[in-house]
Amino acid sequence: MSYRYIEELLASDRCVLLDGATGTELPRAYGGGTPLDEEIWGTRALIEAPDAVLDVHRRYVRFGCDVITTDTWGLASLLHDDGGQLWH
Repeated sequence: MSYRYIEELLASDRCVLLDGATGTELPRAYGGGTPLDEEIWGTRALIEAPDAVLDVHRRYVRFGCDVITTDTWGLASLLHDDGGQLWH
């Protein structure tokens, strides 16, 4: 999909559906064994469980989302707060 597609949806007064909380959905795709208490699990999953992240994105597409966002919602603030060190 492209920006043009989204522009066409908006021009036709159609709602544009965005995906939701990828980090919240990851336990379902990953079998419930995710460290939910870990602040950066959603971002860490990109490296440690990429198939689970892909599965979550595919679920959103299957349910009709027009826009799929990256799974990096907290990365910038975590890098800043942690001095750029994600994994010690």
